[in-house]
Amino acid sequence: MNKEQIAEILSNPYNRDNWVDLLKKVFIKGQLKLVPQKLPINSDYVNTAYELGSFETADKRIIGVYEVNINDNVKLERNRVGLRNLLKPHYKQIDGAFAVYNQDSNWRFSFISEIKKRDEHGNWIEEKTEPKRYTYVLGKGETVRTAVDRFDELFRSDKQLVDIKEAFSVEKVTKEFFTKIAVLFSELTGGDRKIGSKVQSFKPLLKLPRTTDKKVLQEFSVRLIGRIVFCWFLNKKVSNNGVSLIPSELLSRDAVVKNKNYYHNILEQLFFEALNTKIEERKKEYQKEYYKDVPFLNGGLFEPNEDDFYNPSLINSLVVPDKWLLELFTILENFNFTIDENTSLDIELSVDPEMLGRIFENLLAEINPETGETARKATGSYYTPRAIVEYMVDESLKLFLKTKTEINEDKLSLLVSYSDEGTELTNSERIKILNAIDNAKILDPACGSGAYPIGILQKMLLVLQKIDPKSELWFKKMVDSIDDQTLKEQIRQKFKNENLNFIRKFGLIQKCVYGVDLQTIAVELSKLRCFLTLVVDEEIDDEKYNRGIIPLPNLEFKFVAANTLIGLEDMKQRQGSIFDESDYLITLEKLRDEYFAAYGKNKEFIELAFIKTQQEISNILEKQERYNKERSKRSIQLANWKPFSNESANWFDSKWMFGISNGFDIIIGNPPYGILNKRQNKTNSIVVSDDELFFYKNSSYYKPAAGGMLNIFRLFILKSIYLLSSDGVFIEIFPLAFTGDLSCANLREHILEHCEIVSIECFPERDNPQKRIFEPVKMSVCILNLINRPSKKDFFIRINNDRFVNENYEKNFINKDIIELFDDKSLVFPLVTSREKDVLIKMFKNSIKLSEICNCSTGEVDMTFCKEFFTKNKKDAVLLKGAIIDRYLLREKMSQGEIVYINEKKFLEYKKNINCNFKKNERIVLQGITGVNENIRIKGMIIKDAYCANSLNYLTLYNTEKLKYILGIINSKLINFVFKKFSTNSNVNGYEVDNLPIVMSDKSDMLRISQLVECVIEKKAKSSNRNAEKLEEQIDFLIYKLFKLNYDDIIVVDPEIQKKINRRDFEYVNNI
Repeated sequence: MNKEQIAEILSNPYNRDNWVDLLKKVFIKGQLKLVPQKLPINSDYVNTAYELGSFETADKRIIGVYEVNINDNVKLERNRVGLRNLLKPHYKQIDGAFAVYNQDSNWRFSFISEIKKRDEHGNWIEEKTEPKRYTYVLGKGETVRTAVDRFDELFRSDKQLVDIKEAFSVEKVTKEFFTKIAVLFSELTGGDRKIGSKVQSFKPLLKLPRTTDKKVLQEFSVRLIGRIVFCWFLNKKVSNNGVSLIPSELLSRDAVVKNKNYYHNILEQLFFEALNTKIEERKKEYQKEYYKDVPFLNGGLFEPNEDDFYNPSLINSLVVPDKWLLELFTILENFNFTIDENTSLDIELSVDPEMLGRIFENLLAEINPETGETARKATGSYYTPRAIVEYMVDESLKLFLKTKTEINEDKLSLLVSYSDEGTELTNSERIKILNAIDNAKILDPACGSGAYPIGILQKMLLVLQKIDPKSELWFKKMVDSIDDQTLKEQIRQKFKNENLNFIRKFGLIQKCVYGVDLQTIAVELSKLRCFLTLVVDEEIDDEKYNRGIIPLPNLEFKFVAANTLIGLEDMKQRQGSIFDESDYLITLEKLRDEYFAAYGKNKEFIELAFIKTQQEISNILEKQERYNKERSKRSIQLANWKPFSNESANWFDSKWMFGISNGFDIIIGNPPYGILNKRQNKTNSIVVSDDELFFYKNSSYYKPAAGGMLNIFRLFILKSIYLLSSDGVFIEIFPLAFTGDLSCANLREHILEHCEIVSIECFPERDNPQKRIFEPVKMSVCILNLINRPSKKDFFIRINNDRFVNENYEKNFINKDIIELFDDKSLVFPLVTSREKDVLIKMFKNSIKLSEICNCSTGEVDMTFCKEFFTKNKKDAVLLKGAIIDRYLLREKMSQGEIVYINEKKFLEYKKNINCNFKKNERIVLQGITGVNENIRIKGMIIKDAYCANSLNYLTLYNTEKLKYILGIINSKLINFVFKKFSTNSNVNGYEVDNLPIVMSDKSDMLRISQLVECVIEKKAKSSNRNAEKLEEQIDFLIYKLFKLNYDDIIVVDPEIQKKINRRDFEYVNNI
């Protein structure tokens, strides 16, 4: 069956015979029933339902096939949960299901996965999981290209379950859509773009008046694409009469063809004259024809700012080519768009508002004001996958509600899940939850395109829908606060006909959700996502004013462009100063509240009043400061903050910008990562001013984040905690280095001392792009969840081996005492299971630290600054690099790089603190860098008469007689096991080596291990590796015994031990 035949079936109304024929041709092993079995489904949604049969995939997985005919009056997009659960009682022993939901000329084809679970042997197991539904929208008038392509791929695939899952991969849709948009972005703004295996260079098609600045071009382009795609969603939003909010005559490929100079003649008018202006206030030409059905939106999204260059005189100097716009609309028309928002359990294979956020987050990565490199490198931002966002949202919301209401955690877990399983709550509990959410203040301190604020907004809405389906509790709470009886009755009458979901979302945005980002374009995109989530729940009524569309809110005081890390300077109380800001703050707060829902002239009046009040404050401060002949930083900061302009403030203060002075109840997000002003490899650096860097490094405010090269994520963690209210909840995702690196030691100490850690979810995978959280970058990450209050409670660490949280994996509980036992200096959080933890506790209790008997140092030859002394003359001194070091001996060849020598005389003249006899001493050297996923991380040997590069470490023993004994322990499986559990990156750091446990046994054990080490070195030198392995096994057994490990302990360290010796023989040998 070819693509044209598949498209013919999928683009027409549902026909069972054609559908079954398609399935039979794709899946040859089908056992589809000739007489479909009718299913007894009693639901207002359903007319009839059938089980059509089942088929077996190539890997013997069973897929059931179902057909559900939906009643005409049911809105499919509004009843996702109900539809998903219709077939639940009828699933048998199947791995998944194909289900058609048929309604008139349109139908939905869904794959329901994870219905039943199997173990690794293929046996059914009892594991409670919610099935996930992936859906294509098909039928008359629908875009079926993606579905056709996926069926064609299935037709040519091995037809295993994994192939079906791949055919329903929303990630593939996202990547395909973004790739096409990204190429168009490069065409418009210029620059290089990797397309397939080649890099293509583009000259910018976009021409702007008075500027060729790359950043201005890029931000204009992101804003333009964002507005167009937003309007495209509005085009998909139709009334019961089938009339779109924006007609295709204005917004389509055909519209571009029919209207030359389309940007100026249509888009500018649509954006800035129609959508931005009340219908009755528009120019006459925008009150008729196609524009008459376009509602006024408000919200500032379509207000022209300075960089929009909206001026009739600039029509010839601002050029957006029609050809480029034609390509963009061709792409848009080739993809399905859905105005409804996907959940983790119900995913439509379309471009949805959440996917839009992902795409624009990636486009933000094209804009870098400092270096011209990608902003992902410049600002350290990476888009978090939907499953991780949802997990973090759920955990933070549960923890917040638990601290506020003391309701059972199991109840709260059901409450935040998309499961339809009922939650039994008392009326008192419902009111507690309602009050907690109503008063919640939630911040994303680096909001990007708004994934976290929107994610938590949607989840709070879900909770409200569950605890108060008809908004009766919420309404009573609101009405009870009103004294005027007439007004109460008016509100009751108005409420009867209102759109509850829209009102709830509107209220949650107004009272609860906040975001900050340094990039102004990021803030604009966060607002856009907020507007989209409101538009989703707008109800169109063609007979009402503005078609029933409620004007969107103004979000200038909900999402601000500012530097989260720099605060507003404290008020300086000088002698004779009587200025009190509190009255002005009350005025500003009132103006902020009024501004949220204002539009038209009233909006302009409030803006002017706000600016005037702001200026009055600054003027008073300035007058008082004249007597002191200086102007404070505070007055300058306040004067320069322009909330209604497209400018980013170089400071942030929640009281001034949001009216919040008691901290936030939840802080959630994905802060930027990267070294500040890195000297080497500058493209991976985050560039800040010298003054800013000095403040971060030297202020007492950020002292707990100090240590080594300063990574910005540490500053964000600390600042986020500072911004929390008492008992506030923190959850952020950032590099796994937090758990183990020395640079994070001060921060770990601060958090252990001042916070109650709840959990750390770890994702150590960095090499496999399909399993790491952030696919584009090789980085291990973790999610830290804590409460802002001191506590010594246990918390859990969980190690996840994929790019999502697997709640079936073990939680390993630890506390500060255990951490200090392992490492009382760096306070490393070990990435271990419970059994591994028990083994480590036994080891560290029966040992001393390596630092007590020796010192670990970095090699004395800096490979960057000592290059001038390198030679290829074999008569010069030997220089050893890390890449040539192996266990017990040198490699025959370098694993990378080349062998070089060093001019000893010149080097010693340069390195005056090194004695000429230094290299004559025997010392243990270790590779300085080994791969995180390598089986063997510790590789040591003894050297003499050689210098060491700084790509390796060396040990200086206080008693050199123990050199071979220590080497035996260092190279053992046990110490390699310990090191791997505490290391979070590829470096073998000196402080990690210093912290390794060592047992100083009696002379006989030391002698025996030293002799075995001598034999190993001798055998390896003769290339007799097999004999050496046997000797190394003996060393390993002796070291297990030194640390008093039993057979079960050793299995944890080395599961292969069971193949070499059984328990009885081990215990016999161990007791000799």
